[in-house]
Amino acid sequence: MKIPRKRCRICHQWFSPHPRTATLQKTCSRDSCQKKRRCLTNQHWRMRHPDYDHSRPHKIRAWAKTYPNYWSHYRATHPDYVARDNRRRRSSQKERRCSAKQDAIRQIAVGKLQSIPAVATETSAKQDPILRRLNGVVEYLLWKEMSANQDVIASPVFST
Repeated sequence: MKIPRKRCRICHQWFSPHPRTATLQKTCSRDSCQKKRRCLTNQHWRMRHPDYDHSRPHKIRAWAKTYPNYWSHYRATHPDYVARDNRRRRSSQKERRCSAKQDAIRQIAVGKLQSIPAVATETSAKQDPILRRLNGVVEYLLWKEMSANQDVIASPVFST
């Protein structure tokens, strides 16, 4: 029996389905299409089970009470895991410290920008036109600096 060709739901290319799963197979066997198919399947599953993540911490906590020494035993018997995990934690802490320093530097820059109009009004003879231009530039720089701060706060480094 000849199996008819199908059109992939992801890339819309024609493909020959696997003979054993011809009726079920909806996508071709390309890695990108399979990855997208799995992603869509996971999205649909999460939409059908929205409370799954809410119940997991309670299950994990109950399991941890049943096996209280699991992680200490695991770390003792898997030194390669310990080394990898320590490197990951050091890297994460280093990124957090670096981000905190950048945030502090940005706050200093914002303070200096806010003080510019006060200095300009004292020193310029034609205050109104210069001040309007200066205020526009300072407002733009402040806006840019504040939006950069929001990007840092929203970055995954701080969401631990």
